[in-house]
Amino acid sequence: MGIRNSSLTRVQPVLDSLHAFDPTGTNCLLPLLRLASRSNRIADDFVPGQLSTPPRYEFSAPPPREFLRFLLANPATLAAPPEGGWRKWNEITQVNRRAFLAGDTFIQREGLRSLDAARDLSEGAWWRFEGVTSVDCALFTASTVVFIEGKRTEDGLRDRDVVGRTQSGNSKYGVCVGVGEGNKSFACLCSSRGRRGLVRAGNRSGT
Repeated sequence: MGIRNSSLTRVQPVLDSLHAFDPTGTNCLLPLLRLASRSNRIADDFVPGQLSTPPRYEFSAPPPREFLRFLLANPATLAAPPEGGWRKWNEITQVNRRAFLAGDTFIQREGLRSLDAARDLSEGAWWRFEGVTSVDCALFTASTVVFIEGKRTEDGLRDRDVVGRTQSGNSKYGVCVGVGEGNKSFACLCSSRGRRGLVRAGNRSGT
């Protein structure tokens, strides 16, 4: 928040300047991606296309359905959070998640059925093991989605416990995959304390 808000102080000034200089992103977008430490994942002939909208800040992106389905279908990849962490959920969520983590296949099937029937993945449910992500900046072209995150107080991406799972950068990556329709290319850029990194680059079908 305030002077420590990485979106306001680190991401928006840079992207606003780039957009003012190059509104379509034709000249800036690909060089921006190639600044990343893992830019060797970007194909030599990759063309991101022109921006379809101005940079979108604090972009709210719900978790992708495919990612939630993977978590529900693979309970062994999850781990129970510390006992104190359960108290932030209501009683029904606690009961269902404890049963799910204990290997209750009926609860697992119910979760999968509920996921398939759900229209709005931004709403809370016991089977939604990933929350809505607020992305510092989102860039969209007809064929490409780019999420940009600025980290002021961290040396880089670090593991964190999220609803019974440990991840490193998977939240942003998962959301990237879920944005847009069709076979879109995607990338997530993370900048922190002088470091910059490409979390993931590829196309939606490659997940």
